[in-house]
Amino acid sequence: MSEASNRKAEIGPLPATRSNRDFDPFYEGIRNRELHIQKCKKCGALQHPPTPMCAECNHLEFTQQLCSTRGKLYSYTTIHNPPLFGFQTPHVVALAEMEDGFRLVAALVDGHKLTLEIGMPLSLRFVDMEDGAVSYRFVSDAKA
Repeated sequence: MSEASNRKAEIGPLPATRSNRDFDPFYEGIRNRELHIQKCKKCGALQHPPTPMCAECNHLEFTQQLCSTRGKLYSYTTIHNPPLFGFQTPHVVALAEMEDGFRLVAALVDGHKLTLEIGMPLSLRFVDMEDGAVSYRFVSDAKA
């Protein structure tokens, strides 16, 4: 049995993404390789992660806005242990301030090999997973 199979057996099957009215448009956008972010119908605030109520004005109705996949590194952490299924260690999880003004968390491809600087440019890339799902990761846009 491969190492990945052993780890998968140790943690059991991964849970399926649960459907709900707040997150469904975000995940549908990801499946279509687009970044759709919740936008308040009353005040126009963008918010992520999606919630049932606007954090700015407490309104309960939203639309979705197609957003840029470019941002800048706001913060990050390097995870060394324990290994997380689907990720090699060490791996970097980044928080980016996106061009449209909201923040987004994702793994940073080869982040542990980069010289990370707050404010460095990042782009979101969509990744095909083995099970047919689509996920996303950040990549560095910094000039070498």
